[in-house]
Amino acid sequence: MAASAPVALGIGGLAAVLVISGIQDRSLGEVLKGSITHKTDSGPEGSTGSSPNEAPVVGQTDAGSRTRILAAAAGQLGVPYKWGGEVENKGFDCSGLTQWAYGQGGVKIPRTAQEQYNYMKHTKTPIPADLVFFGSGPSNVSHVGILVGPGLMEDAEHTGTRIRYTPFTPAIGAKWGSDKLIGYGTA
Repeated sequence: MAASAPVALGIGGLAAVLVISGIQDRSLGEVLKGSITHKTDSGPEGSTGSSPNEAPVVGQTDAGSRTRILAAAAGQLGVPYKWGGEVENKGFDCSGLTQWAYGQGGVKIPRTAQEQYNYMKHTKTPIPADLVFFGSGPSNVSHVGILVGPGLMEDAEHTGTRIRYTPFTPAIGAKWGSDKLIGYGTA
C-alpha cells in the first residue's frame, strides 16, 4: 500500500479543505445543503451489481447523512487497524470503517470492499463522504476509504497503522502502492 503523510484535520479543518478546494467548483454550503447531485456513468461501471450473497445498499446519502458519516469517521481517527474489525473505538479494517460510518449516517451498505464497490452507484464526480475504491480491477477491489476532499480520504489501511487521513492521486487508474484507483461510489 502507499505510504502516507500524516494530515491533521478535524471537522473544522475538513470544512476548510472543502471550501478551499471548491469541491467540483461548489461551496461547502452547497455540499451541506445537498444541492450537489451525482452523475453516474452509463453501462456496467455505472450500474449496481447483483449477487445472491451480497446485501444491497439501503438508504441514500443527503447533506445530513454525509455530515454524520464524515463526523463519525473523524471520531475514529487514531483508532488502530484491526483485520475484520468493525467495533467503534476498538478497531476497524477498511470496509468495517466505511460500513460503520455509513451506518451512523443512516445508510446500510454491505460489509466487504468488493461488495461495497458492486452495490454503490459509481460516479465520476465524487463529493465528500463518497467511497474511494482501490485494487487491480473492478472484480478485484482490495481497499476502500471515505472521500474527505480531492485527493484525501480517511481510511484504515493495514495492520500496524491507525485510522487516518491519507492522500492519494484522485484520477481513476492512478497508482496507489501496488494497487490503482478503481473508482468512486455513492449511495
